[in-house]
Amino acid sequence: MSLLKQYLYLFMCLFVGSLLKQVIPAPIPTTVYGMILLFLLFATHILQEDDLDQASNPLLAYLAFFFIPSGVALMEQFEVLRGNYLQIFLAILTSTLLTLLVTGHTVQYFVRKGAKK
Repeated sequence: MSLLKQYLYLFMCLFVGSLLKQVIPAPIPTTVYGMILLFLLFATHILQEDDLDQASNPLLAYLAFFFIPSGVALMEQFEVLRGNYLQIFLAILTSTLLTLLVTGHTVQYFVRKGAKK
C-alpha cells in the first residue's frame, strides 16, 4: 500500500474522531476518538498491520516529540497545580494501580482463553 494512502487512513481516523467529538460531547479528546476508530478497524480486520506500517513506524520514532505540547500546557498551569500535590499524587497512584490490575486480569483472561483452544 502506498505511503500516501496509509497517511490518508490515519488522517481519516483523526477527522472522523473530530466529528465524533462534536456529536458526542463527552470529555474525551479528539485523538482518543480517532484511536478508538483505528482500533475498531484493526479489530474488525478492515485494516491489517501491514496496511499502516510504513506510515506509523516513522511516527513512533518521534513519539516523544508529540508530548512536548502537553508538557508546555502543564507548565502554563503550574499555579493551579501548586496547591494540589497530594491530590495529584494520589490520582496518579490510584490510576496506575487500577491500570495494572485491569491489564493483568485482561491478559490472564486472554491467555487462559487461548490455552483452551
